[in-house]
Amino acid sequence: MVNEMFKEMVNLTSYKHLSRVLIFAGSLLSATSLAAENWTPSEISTELWLDAADASTLTGTSLIGQLGLLDLTANGGINPETGAAWAAGDTYRLVFVSSTRRNATSTNIADYNSHVQSAANTAGHGSVVWKAIVSTADVNVRENTDTQDSDTDAAFFLMNGSTIISNNIADMWDGHASAQAININESGDSVIGHDGPWGGWASTWTGSNGNGATAASPLGSANPALGLASTAASQGQWVMRSTYNATNQLYIYGISEVLTVTGRVDQVTNKSDAANPMTQ
Repeated sequence: MVNEMFKEMVNLTSYKHLSRVLIFAGSLLSATSLAAENWTPSEISTELWLDAADASTLTGTSLIGQLGLLDLTANGGINPETGAAWAAGDTYRLVFVSSTRRNATSTNIADYNSHVQSAANTAGHGSVVWKAIVSTADVNVRENTDTQDSDTDAAFFLMNGSTIISNNIADMWDGHASAQAININESGDSVIGHDGPWGGWASTWTGSNGNGATAASPLGSANPALGLASTAASQGQWVMRSTYNATNQLYIYGISEVLTVTGRVDQVTNKSDAANPMTQ
């Protein structure tokens, strides 16, 4: 029974879970002393003896962004932050406007962070940390989102993985010479209007100015600043358009932690039996 189960595991049809299988395989062999008894070499996938140092065996490699949402072919395959083709180790951020609304009466920025994290969790993106693009009297948006000049730089994308919001941190907080509509929610769907103030333009609590400083009316004040999650908004109005009573229910912008592009093996060319140690 154990032998059959183990054979089934190594008879891989893809390489997606190869590393996990190898780790489990090693522990299982150690625990049961199964030395592949009664197995023929053809029953053992040659993927399992791949010599990582032998590059000739890796015939198909590609890049993938963390969470799998980044479209690495968009923008001509160029990373907006570096100006060069995407490469393993490059960084980026994802942003969204929450599909759910809340008031802005709290002075605790953790409450707004929790709101966007919960939205991301529900959409299946809870494996990374999400922060609210908002300011309170005590914490400004750049501090809260790790987008200060000294933080890791990266381009900012909507949740469709292709629409560039900002090329880098400086572009994000440059006072907004161009419109930056964060108008897609955590599930990748277009945001819709609501019945609150400026609701037809999908108004969103921010408590912030266009340069990332705390507005004169931060979240937690009586009438906090709001922005518009709409392409119809004029330049800079995504983050600062007006103020309104904090008891109203508006959207909240969210931003991911710094995410990383990694390399992966899509295809492995099997070595010949003559080189396979299992046939010797």
